[in-house]
Amino acid sequence: MDEIKEPAGDEEKEPMTPAEYREEMARKQVASLMAHWQWYLVLGIVLLVLGIVGLGILPFLTSSPP
Repeated sequence: MDEIKEPAGDEEKEPMTPAEYREEMARKQVASLMAHWQWYLVLGIVLLVLGIVGLGILPFLTSSPP
């Protein structure tokens, strides 16, 4: 008879060492960044525009009326 094999996702995993865990989390963070770089670009542009507008309007907010 053939040997019964476990499904692919059910194999026993050895516990990770702290260094392996850090490496795995760093890899996942880089993958997330690469997948969503467009949103980070949009967020950066929006924050830049808001900062420029905020600095441009600041003199009008701080000046006292004549």
